[in-house]
Amino acid sequence: MYVPLRVQQKAYQAEGVNLDFYRDYNVSWNNVGIYFANPGSINASTVLPCNETALMSHDLMTTYTKLTGDWAGVVIDSSGVVSGKCFDEHFWYSPGCRDVPQSCLVWFTAGNGWGMSEMLVKATIFNMPVASVVASSFANYASVPNDLTNLMLYWWVPDPTFLRLSPKRITFPEYDPEAWKTGDARSASRDISIDKHVSRDFSSLAPEVEEFLRSFRVSLNIVDEIMLDQLDTGDSDFDVACRWLKSNEQTWTQWLPEKGKCFSVWDVQ
Repeated sequence: MYVPLRVQQKAYQAEGVNLDFYRDYNVSWNNVGIYFANPGSINASTVLPCNETALMSHDLMTTYTKLTGDWAGVVIDSSGVVSGKCFDEHFWYSPGCRDVPQSCLVWFTAGNGWGMSEMLVKATIFNMPVASVVASSFANYASVPNDLTNLMLYWWVPDPTFLRLSPKRITFPEYDPEAWKTGDARSASRDISIDKHVSRDFSSLAPEVEEFLRSFRVSLNIVDEIMLDQLDTGDSDFDVACRWLKSNEQTWTQWLPEKGKCFSVWDVQ
């Protein structure tokens, strides 16, 4: 869950509210919806109707109601199938703004509702004024937030899609793996590490290459810098990477193995 930097700065300058912490969104204390786009700002042609999204998942919505007790946010048909209640054909409104939809802030996602099971639980338990909606295509997912610039986003990093918005991740309680196994997603989602893997005998086959890989370190800031360069120039991956290498020799030369260094080589059975 991410908030664009521009929105965060506007709220902080006006009220000293950071918007990068989940409790900042509790409607009992703050009316942060005024800093975001509301449902009326969304062009219906760019989003999916509710019946084409994860809101129609019986398992998802059953888990949601068991965790939150929000039966007003679901519909149960004659056969007992539970689905999310649809508002204005495209949205699901959290209890924090359900009575006054124009006070809802739009949380924008894609696919059939990436992160939906997580967001619905968080919005209700933490009393956040959220209107969840799903983009009708990845092209709309990428373009609508960049046009409006004031949507709460489902996003991941590293990724260039919303990089120009400089989104800041919203902090939730520390990831609780046991709770998540039961569908209780009120805590933060699990971070996924980006790791390096080589064969067991790689150190004997190519010790200098293995040492280079061990030393290779690229921070997220560097990755963002490279992706922004590509966004600005439209150049190929190769050209952008080459330009970075030429401008940052002092960084990548530290990854190279020391000349003349001896390596211990042994056979791996």
